[in-house]
Amino acid sequence: ARIASAFPNARFVFVKRDIEDSALRIFLRKYQTSNYYAYDLNSIYRHLKWYHNMIDQLAGKLPDISRVVRYEEMVDDPARAVETVADLCGLNASGEPLPQIGDDRGCAKPYRQLMQSAG
Repeated sequence: ARIASAFPNARFVFVKRDIEDSALRIFLRKYQTSNYYAYDLNSIYRHLKWYHNMIDQLAGKLPDISRVVRYEEMVDDPARAVETVADLCGLNASGEPLPQIGDDRGCAKPYRQLMQSAG
């Protein structure tokens, strides 16, 4: 929020992703520094819930200069995500073909029951 007051032309795009998919990706990654929460599923879930809450709070406080984009929707319809961001920034979406992006939606599905019992 301080950036928004310091830089009046700032725009914010917050990305939310399915919590279980995010938790799996965090848990399976070995971080060189920081991310102390990354090796315990309970900590990961608490962090992700906090993170989503902060997104909601900031988007609510900065509705004119922010947008929330869901990862799953962005993968499903990238052109719409580009239009959302372009509109926020007062730009025209080019309409040019977009590059292929990765799609690992639902990656946690085979592990959900195990993850939920551990977390």
